[in-house]
This record gives sequence, structure tokens and C-alpha cells, in this order.
Amino acid sequence: WQTKTVKDWTPQDIVQWVISEARSLNVCCTEMAGEKFALYDGSQLLSFSSSAFSDIDSRYGPVLYQKLHEIASTRYHQLNGGRCIKYGSEESLDEKVHNTIMTNLDSIRDESNYGQPPMSPGLSGKTMDSSEIATVPTLSPQPPPKKKGPGRPKGSKRKKKPEKLGRLWEFLRDLLKNREYCPSLIVWDNYEEGMFRFVHSDKVAKLWGTKKDNPDMNYEKLSRAMRYYYKSKVLLPVYGRRLVYKFGPTATGWKVDNPNFKD
Repeated sequence: WQTKTVKDWTPQDIVQWVISEARSLNVCCTEMAGEKFALYDGSQLLSFSSSAFSDIDSRYGPVLYQKLHEIASTRYHQLNGGRCIKYGSEESLDEKVHNTIMTNLDSIRDESNYGQPPMSPGLSGKTMDSSEIATVPTLSPQPPPKKKGPGRPKGSKRKKKPEKLGRLWEFLRDLLKNREYCPSLIVWDNYEEGMFRFVHSDKVAKLWGTKKDNPDMNYEKLSRAMRYYYKSKVLLPVYGRRLVYKFGPTATGWKVDNPNFKD
């Protein structure tokens, strides 16, 4: 998806894009309705309004709408040798769209045409001649916001979940260290290998959902989130064993003195 124009994205490309945006906002991938956005292709998503995105995902839909159109505009200019349309100042259209999105990220409203910049040639499907370019309307006369340095914008930081909620693998680790839940809900299957097993997987998923304020959490979503840790080797699968996983070489703090509280 990173080398294609948005209109050529497949549903699989859209899933990868949603995962990437979740990571950039520092939220759990399962909290974004990636599977719902994947019901459409890139061309269809480009035709949707901001309110349509909100209907798909009320919390993150407006942000994804803005990011999608930012990527579409940027990708067009990358594929056309960096040519920029003058847009009311010496800044390129990409810079204007980026700064507008970042300035208004915290004030997004459910409006069908909110935040849509004048369409560039790549988005409208038409080629603009010099006379048309000259008539492109300028943005609001308000002073442009200061350019941000590298890193995540301040607006995104305010949307992070509180740090006290922790990460999923740490939540599972702490359950194994708590006799209230181990071995009744989760149990060490082979402590020496860091291997553990869900005894009541749905109950564990509900506990995680309560912690994350997500009443729709179930084991299917929980296990999907656990797979995101495979690449970093914090968690690893145990092939051929149902409901069994193991801590990987990068996991820390999981060793205990009394596994399964036998003593």
C-alpha cells in the first residue's frame, strides 16, 4: 500500500494502512475498525464523506478520513515528480493539507465535507491547465501554524490512552503472577520454557475489555492483538497447541518464584 495510489488500494492494503495509523497514534490495533474499512477498496473510501467514516468508526473515523486524503494528495505529487500546485502561498498543497489537519485534529466535527481541500489532479481524475491552477481558491486567511519538527504531533499525544492501562502482554504476565487468576483463568503450561495456557479464554478477554473500556472484547480479538507481538518476539506461538503461547526472548519480568502457586 505504501507504493500505490490510494485509489488502487485493495482491502488487504487498507488493513495494513489502518494498522500503521494505529501504531502512529499509539493505540491498540483492535480498537480501530480495520475489518469494517476492509469491506471497501481505496477508490470507494476516497468517495466517502467524513460522516461516512464516522459511521464506520465513531472514535477514529474522522482522523482516518483526514489521513487518507492527506496520503492521497501526497502520493499523487510523489508520482508526478514532486510538482506542487500553488495554494495561496509558497507552501505546497501537501504542506497546506498537513498543517490544516494537525491544527484541526482536536476539533473534527461530523460534517459531510469537513476538511476537504480543493481536489488535486490525481484525485479528481482531470488534468488542470495553467488557467485552472491560477483560480484554485486560497485557504482561510488565518496565519499558518508553525511547522512541526519530526515526531508525533501534539494533538495526537492528547488522544493516547492513559499509560496506566498498560500493554496486553504485560496484562497477561501480571495475571500469571496473581493467585486470584492463576491457575483458575490462566496457567503456566511449561514454566521453564515460558509457556502458558488459557484456562478460560473468554473470561480473560472480558477482563482485558474491562481494563480497556471495551465491552465488545472477546478471545478472537484478544488473540489477534497477541499476534502483533510475534514480530518483536515478546510473545511467540506454540504450534499444534490450542490456547497455548509463550513469552519470547524480548519479554521481561515474567519469571516468578512460585509458578501456579503450588506451595
